Amino acid sequence: MSLNGQKMEINGLKLNVLVEGEGEPVMLLHGFPDSNYVWRDVIPLLVKAGYKVIAPDQRGFGESDAPEGKENYDMELIAKDAVAILDALNIKKAKLVAHDWGAMIGWLLAGTYPERFESYTAISVGHAKAYAAAGFEQKKKGWYVLFFQLEGIAEKACMAKDWKLFRKTVDNHQEVDHWIKDLSRPGRLSAGMNWYRANLSKLWKADFPRVK
Repeated sequence: MSLNGQKMEINGLKLNVLVEGEGEPVMLLHGFPDSNYVWRDVIPLLVKAGYKVIAPDQRGFGESDAPEGKENYDMELIAKDAVAILDALNIKKAKLVAHDWGAMIGWLLAGTYPERFESYTAISVGHAKAYAAAGFEQKKKGWYVLFFQLEGIAEKACMAKDWKLFRKTVDNHQEVDHWIKDLSRPGRLSAGMNWYRANLSKLWKADFPRVK
């Protein structure tokens, strides 16, 4: 499920981008396994407060295109999608708010394109250097990051027995049935996992630009 917006041609893909409100622009980036639907309660509040909200379904999620191949989910490409969306909307600078994988993209954006973002708010995920420096307990909690590298095997395991493993992994989150409905579409689970497959080395090396 997504919040339907306008279909924008971005870097060779059609991305669903919700744009609402007038005023100072705020870009919202979701993570895995969400879509822009995760912001459904936040968007009206921001619009009421006088902001212009830009909330895309990032590539592979929601109603945006999901190209095959993990090479299409490299972090630099995904970051360029966000910048291209701002360009298409003639927005020179925006506030940035991001969650989960979106937050990791946000750290990359804030460090690589500081001139495009007035401020950055990361939810749930800190800078890659902090993740890389974290101890065993943090790495253990992220076991699925390695599991998702098993192309084909991870998909089958997650979908087996009415998505039993997936449900357990997300602690039977209140949104789990919504996520499963989205990920059950052809190629969508693989697209989400490809974010992890394309960027594992970047997460471990934590070669991210410094955010000032």
